[in-house]
Amino acid sequence: MYTDKKMDSNKIKRFFTKKTVLVIGMFSPRKNTGISNNFEVLINGLKARGISFSTVKIPSRSKGSIGSFHLSHSFTVIRSIVQCWIRMLTCRNICHQVAFSKFGFIRDLLIIWPAALLRKKIFVRVHSGGYGIFYANQSSLMKMLIRQTLEKTYRIVVLGEGLRQQFDFDEKLIRKIIVVPNGINVPGRPTMILPKTYKSPEILRILYLSNLIESKGYLDVLKACQLMRKNGEDDFFCDFCGDFISIADEKDILPPSEREKCFAQLIKEWNLSDHVAYHGSVVGKRKKEIFESAHVFILPTNYLWEGQPLSIIEALSFGVPVIATPYRAITDQVIDGYNGLLVNYGHPDEIRAAIKQLKAGGEKYKKFSRNALAHYSENFTQEKHLDLLIPLITK
Repeated sequence: MYTDKKMDSNKIKRFFTKKTVLVIGMFSPRKNTGISNNFEVLINGLKARGISFSTVKIPSRSKGSIGSFHLSHSFTVIRSIVQCWIRMLTCRNICHQVAFSKFGFIRDLLIIWPAALLRKKIFVRVHSGGYGIFYANQSSLMKMLIRQTLEKTYRIVVLGEGLRQQFDFDEKLIRKIIVVPNGINVPGRPTMILPKTYKSPEILRILYLSNLIESKGYLDVLKACQLMRKNGEDDFFCDFCGDFISIADEKDILPPSEREKCFAQLIKEWNLSDHVAYHGSVVGKRKKEIFESAHVFILPTNYLWEGQPLSIIEALSFGVPVIATPYRAITDQVIDGYNGLLVNYGHPDEIRAAIKQLKAGGEKYKKFSRNALAHYSENFTQEKHLDLLIPLITK
């Protein structure tokens, strides 16, 4: 009996011990998302540095379209908000990932306002580039609530310089912004990687690895392959990796299963069966092998919620030159003519021309690859990310 009372006393004592930071974030055990991965990276970084913290994991949707409303999920979120209220009593700072939907904003409001009343330092992390779009689409009342809520924060953390302008609807918010680039350590990646080489007539391995959403540009990559095939440029092979998914904010006429069928049909109609393969989602050893075999990575995206794609960081970490659009924080990742080439969205002809430049191979290609490795090591490792973020949210 005495032992049980002592154990209960220790639990109460541990609960009321002041934590340095409460970390609140979206978490998905089933989806390999950038937001979920980044949340886990921060938690592991705090543990490794011996910093006291507590967490509240707000589960993301497991079914349906991304960005859509679901009643059962809303009850789960309400439970998470109550957990936040309880745990913010025993922390000094709060680090919270904000949402980009009306329902998500109400959740954020119910976390940020109580934290401000308790005089906590509130750091909000923004992992996308669409907050300005979300704000612009709201009513006057909602816009006022959004401004007043974000003004109660201490700092707004964005992933890149190209993401500052999404808060230019409020000058007070601009002054709160701090840039902390994304960073990952790719599982299975060797410690030492030599720059890649390519010499014609070797088959050029092209890689698209991201969710297959139309605004991510996967059809433009396929059309670029068709253009190369039409012009007798047969020395290439393109791997497509990722899931066909629906996004509530995008007007996809067909469901994911139908779009996958259409994609397969286009490959046949355009005589690309010997030059293109679709692998679905790849992880672990298979993902590592695909990056190791790739000569060029392509992500010509105009995706509404794009921020700073982890897939581009993964490509750079393997020394793969990147072809991408000058969109959101991608310009921090891909420096035109240095570690890759930038093209305009919706222009397969520009993708084909960029591929042709890289197919020239030789020392120029090797320099692109060397620069990709250097850019990753200097700016986008997990350690670089945590060395900037953790001192900020724990001071």
